[in-house]
Parts: sequence; structure tokens; C-alpha cells
Amino acid sequence: MKIQDNGYIYKSTYSGYYSITDECFIPEEDVVKKIVEGGAEKLTLKSNGTPVEWIEEENYMFRLSEFREKVAEWINRENIVVHPSKYKSLALTSLEMSEDLSISRSRSRLSWGIPVPNDPTQTIYVWLDALVNYLTVTGFPNAQSVWPPTCQVIGKDITKFHLYYWPAFLMAAGLSLPQKVFIHGHWLIDNVKMSKSLGNVVNPSEAITKFTAEGLRYFLLKHGNPSYDCSFNWNSCLQTINSDLVNNVGNLLNRSTVEKINKEGMYPKMEIEDIEAEIRENAKKLMEMVEESRENCVDLYDEMSYFKIIENLMLTMKEANRLFQSSQPWKEIDEKRLKSLLFVTYDTIRVVTILLQPITPKMAEFCLNRLGVPKNERNLENSRFGSYSGGKLGAERGVFIDRIQK
Repeated sequence: MKIQDNGYIYKSTYSGYYSITDECFIPEEDVVKKIVEGGAEKLTLKSNGTPVEWIEEENYMFRLSEFREKVAEWINRENIVVHPSKYKSLALTSLEMSEDLSISRSRSRLSWGIPVPNDPTQTIYVWLDALVNYLTVTGFPNAQSVWPPTCQVIGKDITKFHLYYWPAFLMAAGLSLPQKVFIHGHWLIDNVKMSKSLGNVVNPSEAITKFTAEGLRYFLLKHGNPSYDCSFNWNSCLQTINSDLVNNVGNLLNRSTVEKINKEGMYPKMEIEDIEAEIRENAKKLMEMVEESRENCVDLYDEMSYFKIIENLMLTMKEANRLFQSSQPWKEIDEKRLKSLLFVTYDTIRVVTILLQPITPKMAEFCLNRLGVPKNERNLENSRFGSYSGGKLGAERGVFIDRIQK
């Protein structure tokens, strides 16, 4: 083991308060005594009431204290490691532990884990075992397919393990550190923490049956602001899907491609300067929003700010709906005006759904198929307004998602 070969592991007697649930030692200030039935005292974790026990045993120790300052320097490096930046203080707080880390447990107390090599009396600490999986999945200790990761995604409750223990283990082994660690908050239900005892949990299979996998995915990404805990609400999920996917995107696609309005079944192609004058003037704001959406989405995807991407694109689609409705194409008798409106409408849907592909891949594919956009023209470089050469619309396949009923 590289960490041991490099001299960072030693054996010593260790004692402390140990959280059975979290599988880690706990500072004394985080432990409280609780009176249980019968008057007996019970040690519990202050934050969540889970059981804690006092342990004193001989373990293998990792020289964590030697890496405290180095890890702090890594976290502070040009504000590029911890995202969103609000979690940087949480990451630095996790470095308050100044002693070394016990990385094994007595086999008599923890028999189900992986035994320490050449010492069957000890079991490897579960977090050391778990974190090393990031390496082994890439091929380590043999040739690695890729390392280091450009980004690791974690929940805020395991910040200490990923922004103190993990970089320290990697430094001790002489391996490169992740370029970025993306931290997110938790999902609540109706603004209350999910709990088995309260029964306020969400069955994902039930939610998928109700909202479809694509709809549920969309809701979670739209309302999942990583900087905060977010709340799941069944009615809010229903309204979001109906408003955005069914109405804002799906309804405009269906209304604009019906044979009554587009008798030839073609996606018009024209230069922006050739758009009929009044339509071009009325669509000026929309065309600007489409181009700005593309520019903004490139940066927002890099930041993993999916909720901001969705907000941006849905505002663009609302403007497209406003233009289509106010232009009343079902009454239009001027061919150039009608083709101009259809061109602007289709190109907006095309660009928006190209940009939505990472968020709603199946819906985006459905829309682009209906517009007749070839699969090799659905990349980021194709998401510019007016960049598509037009052609025959794809087959009419009904609606992607029906309105969800309560």
C-alpha cells in the first residue's frame, strides 16, 4: 500500500467517542448524554441523536495531522476547488480535527469489512475503503483510464471525508487531487427532513410512474439549487412539468407543426435579413434571447447550474409562445409572413431543445425528430439561431408527455 510504504501509517492505541451510524470518531463537544427509559444514560450524537460509544483499542493510524495545512492550501487555491463557493467555509471547518486518524477497527467489533493486509485482527476503516474505490474504478493500481477527476460530486454531509481525509490520502500516496469538488444540499419533503420514523419519504418508483422519469428528472434539476436544501412537493412537481414541458415546449411544437398551419410540412430556411419586416421587428427580443441563452448555457453547464439553465431557456420559450400567439398564424394569408413566423418559432425550439439535451434527453430528441433535424446537427456548435438549413419536418408522433392529472 503506497500510503504505508511512504511512512504515513503506524499502529497505536486510540480512544474516543465513536458514531456507530456514521462510522467515524466524534469530537467530545458533539456528544451528549440522553436519559432513556428506565433512567439509564445513553451517549448520542448532538446533531441527530444517533448512538455513540466510547472506544479504546489498538488501531492502525494515518498521519492526517501532517496534511492539514497542505489540504487547506488546496481548498484555498484561487477559489476553484470548492463549488458552490458558499461551501468553502464548511470545507475549511472540517480541518479543525488536529489529531491523526484511526484507519482500522478491531475485527472482533467490525467483522464484515475488508481485513487489513497481513493483520486479520483488524478491519480497514470503512471510509478509507470507500474512498479508494474512486481510484480502483479507473484501473488503479494498474494503468488508469483517467486521473485525476475533473469534478467529484458529493452531498454536504460528507464534506469532511472528501475535503480532508480524501485529499490527505491522495497526497500521502503521491497521487493527483481532484480538480473540482461540487457540493450540494439535501432534498426535503414539504420543507421537512425525510425520516423513516415520520414516513415522509418519496418512493422514486411511484414518482416516476406519476411524472415519468424525464419529468421527475426535470423537476429535480429545476428546483435543485445546490447551495441550499431543496423541498420536494408532489403538487409542485406536477405543476412544473405541466407548465414547462407540456405547455411551454410541447404545446408550441404541436401547434406550430400541424398541417393546418404548415401545409407543406417544411422547416423554412431563410436569412435573418429576409424575415418579413414586421415579424422580424416583433421577434427581435426573442432572437436576442435565443443567442444569449446559448452563450449563458455554455458557462452554466460548466458550473453545473442546471436550475439557471432551465430558468433561462423557459423564459425564452415563453417569449416564443407570446410571439406565436400574438401573430395568429391560423389567420395568416401572407405566405412570407407565415414562413417567417414558422422559421423563427422552429429555430427557437431547435436551439432550446439542443441546449436542453443534457437535462431532458428524450424530450429533446422527440422535438428535434419532429422538426426533422438530423442527428449530426444537434451539437453545441449547431445551437445558433439561423444556422440550420431547414428541410422536411419529421413524422408526427403525437405528444411527448400528456398533461399530468392530480
